[in-house]
Amino acid sequence: MKPADDEQPPPDFDLDDARARCQNLFGELVEIFFAEVDGLMGVLRAAAGEGEIAEVARLAHRLKGSVAYLGAAPATATCARLEELGRGRPPGEMDGLILALGPQIERLKAALAPHRAPPG
Repeated sequence: MKPADDEQPPPDFDLDDARARCQNLFGELVEIFFAEVDGLMGVLRAAAGEGEIAEVARLAHRLKGSVAYLGAAPATATCARLEELGRGRPPGEMDGLILALGPQIERLKAALAPHRAPPG
């Protein structure tokens, strides 16, 4: 069934849902995400470059938990697919998935930026 022309695609993030699920921990989860995500993405890219499929799967699982709590459905799905690599999914998909994940993470960072605690 083809969607109607006026239908919008699902949003990349549902921050209202994330805040409701996480209640008073949302701000803390945002700060933890920002503290870890760049390093985690770097290690993920390095593991992929070395062909360490099991490590890619482990790191994707870790990242999947973070982005799922923050309501980022596309990034969660991409991480889940990367995680499946460790369970026999064809590794040829890995590079494309990691390329897709980078912009998804950057969009999430932009959406979360206004929710960060002020410095100090």
